[in-house]
Amino acid sequence: MFDRYGSPARLTIRQVPVPEPRDDEIRVRVVFTTVTRTDTATLRGHPFFARLMTGLFSPKFRVLGMDFAGEIDAVGAAVDRFRPGDRVFGLLPDRYGAHAQFVCVRADAAIARVPDGLS
Repeated sequence: MFDRYGSPARLTIRQVPVPEPRDDEIRVRVVFTTVTRTDTATLRGHPFFARLMTGLFSPKFRVLGMDFAGEIDAVGAAVDRFRPGDRVFGLLPDRYGAHAQFVCVRADAAIARVPDGLS
């Protein structure tokens, strides 16, 4: 997590509550994620005009990470497309958060099952 723009020295590891999925969301236990150029740019608040989306004076997203793969461990009441235990991968382009242990994602977001036979 981070609360001010700057170098990677700003990053800290913190315990936060496990998020609860809303009715239209799934909760994924993140197994894999990546650190991308977008993460490093967001951490630094660079280029400056990008802060119009990420927070002008301080970051509005505290946990970095846009892409993830993992296993669903909970589903909301209105979700019928996924089940706990499904292996999935996805992208969080508008809210970040994939560098956490758990992330809640709308079931109709950019998420899909990992095809059978893939490790």
